[in-house]
Amino acid sequence: IIACILVEFLPLKAAPLDFARDIRPVLSDSCYNCHGPDKKARKAKLRLDDRPAAMESGVFSDGEMLARLTSRDPEMRMPPPDSNRVLADEDRSKLVQWLKAGAKWPEDDRHWAFVPPKRPVVREVKDSKWVQNDIDTFVLGRLEKETLTPSEEADRSTLIRRVTFDLTGLPPTLQEARAFLNDKIDLLQAEAIADLIDANTKQAAQSAMRTLKGQFSELVYGLLKMLTAIRVNVEAAIDFSDEDIDLIADTKVGESIEETLSQISAVYAQAQQGALLKNGLQVVITGIPNAGKSSLLNALSGIDSAIVTDIPGTTRDLLKEEISIDGMPIHIIDTAGLRTSDNIVEIEGVKRAHDAIETADQILLVFDCTSSEQDVDKVLQPLNLAEKSTDSIESILARCTLIYNKIDLLDNTSSKDTFLYKNKELSKIRLSAKQGTGIGILRDHLKTCAGFRPTEETAFVARERHLAELKKAEKLIRQGLFQLSKGSHLELVAEDLRLAQNHLGAITGEFTSDDLLGEIFSSFCIGK
Repeated sequence: IIACILVEFLPLKAAPLDFARDIRPVLSDSCYNCHGPDKKARKAKLRLDDRPAAMESGVFSDGEMLARLTSRDPEMRMPPPDSNRVLADEDRSKLVQWLKAGAKWPEDDRHWAFVPPKRPVVREVKDSKWVQNDIDTFVLGRLEKETLTPSEEADRSTLIRRVTFDLTGLPPTLQEARAFLNDKIDLLQAEAIADLIDANTKQAAQSAMRTLKGQFSELVYGLLKMLTAIRVNVEAAIDFSDEDIDLIADTKVGESIEETLSQISAVYAQAQQGALLKNGLQVVITGIPNAGKSSLLNALSGIDSAIVTDIPGTTRDLLKEEISIDGMPIHIIDTAGLRTSDNIVEIEGVKRAHDAIETADQILLVFDCTSSEQDVDKVLQPLNLAEKSTDSIESILARCTLIYNKIDLLDNTSSKDTFLYKNKELSKIRLSAKQGTGIGILRDHLKTCAGFRPTEETAFVARERHLAELKKAEKLIRQGLFQLSKGSHLELVAEDLRLAQNHLGAITGEFTSDDLLGEIFSSFCIGK
């Protein structure tokens, strides 16, 4: 018992001090107010924040500073009582220990966070089979030095608890533990299972398989990793804003953000191709009666799905067919002829036609080229543009292609050209739905309108929510870059980057509400 008491009260050997870690923070808190960079507030012409100036003053070597730190005299003791600065006993002891050890102030006195790491020499170990990487080598080397052996590898349940405790200070949730123990796929891959089941083309199935294998996830995680690295530098610049270092410039944050924007644009382009393979293009065929709309539907689909007669108003309802152009699904809707009618059935058919026009990705306005009325305004008249708002007119014209049908009756050749109408470029295709002349031109035109690249071998399946989250993330990153370029507070930049990272995380399920998860999984059965 006596031995234990003696050991408890024996003086411990002082640990070696590091200037950047142990001394500078104390000087900064307690001394810089009177002996720091502010020339007007500086007293006794003594500066302790600058190494050359402090060393030249001799305050460390002549015993003056040590005497003032250890003095009991209020007039001599530092910091003085009227400075409202209180030096804790522990910090005072550090300064005294440092001064007595020779007040070593290294020439490279940067904070450790700003010192580039140097790769140490990897030591040799006896049990090399246990080693999987260089870190293991250092751990095992120390263990062997202490004549210890490594513990057995922990089970996965223990590992997930350790990781979450280290990162969050909390144990893992039941969902987190189950996901780790079962090697659960992420949300993108889960969605890809449903997309694979629903795929209508070979290309759509292949793109769904790429997503299921993690190709899309890997790209998103790459973007998240880039954003994390940028955020680390921005947050560090905020935390060390008092240091005389331009961390934003040194770490090239602006260039990194621009590179991230370039990468996210490339991922979005690939995702668009996947979305086209999954969702396809909705195309509405419309126009006045007897223009050849149903014939065009039959020509595109390759089957006689629509009744074709010379009687106006044969088609009264929406008639739908689905075709594939180089793997891209095309959902074609044939509509009732646009005209005024007293027939209650035809009136409803025309109403449904206008509703379909509003939501279509592309509008094929079919016109009989043998008609005497060739004026563009007359051709567009069935769309009732005069009754619509400016925004609606612009939207319709941006999606509209004029189809001049029945060229076989005029012995004309098929062609495609463009012209300006109210400062909008419209496409015009001349074809014969009956003969099939020009149908290939129309098919290529639809691919161009959709931005579809049939030779894209790296396309992965994507959904509208994925595209929306990518766009939101891109907008926030651009906003952060703008804030950075105009010299705004870094906190604003950091917040934009954080929100952008949340949107990217929502794609893989990292930041997703329960409601969204329910909506995503409602399309197919899980958990059985």
